[in-house]
Amino acid sequence: DHDDINSSSTGSEIESDDEIELIKLIFFIKKKLQDEILLPEQKWRLGAVLQYC
Repeated sequence: DHDDINSSSTGSEIESDDEIELIKLIFFIKKKLQDEILLPEQKWRLGAVLQYC
């Protein structure tokens, strides 16, 4: 029974979890970019991160 539990978690499940995290991160960054408090260099960095996503 224990082995069945382990084999049921496939690589694609892990991948989709990562994709969800990435989508959350992109959404968070876009929200931050609209924040007026950020310094220009911080906005530039966040923009650069978005380009790599």
